[in-house]
Amino acid sequence: MTETTFKKVQLSERVLKAAEEITLRDLLDSPTAQCWIVSALGNQLRFAQLFEGNDTHMEEYLQFALNRAYMHIDKDEKQQLFDVTNMLIKNSKKEQLRKQAA
Repeated sequence: MTETTFKKVQLSERVLKAAEEITLRDLLDSPTAQCWIVSALGNQLRFAQLFEGNDTHMEEYLQFALNRAYMHIDKDEKQQLFDVTNMLIKNSKKEQLRKQAA
């Protein structure tokens, strides 16, 4: 069985320029972004090998740096944040189903 390889989506320069104003620290310290960013970090590290271009020196360094930051997050804190994202996703799906049934 072969695994699917995903390609990078090329975001516009406008988006990338706006992102230069934000740091990972900003996102991890944000009450509204924190749970989503920790979830994204975990998923990114878990599935990185499924993406084209994951073997460049820059990408390998990025993986190392993200993994280092992620591993410093306490296990219980990660679980607490994952619980929040799971609850939000479940509630959103329930609300969508409720609206479709109405």
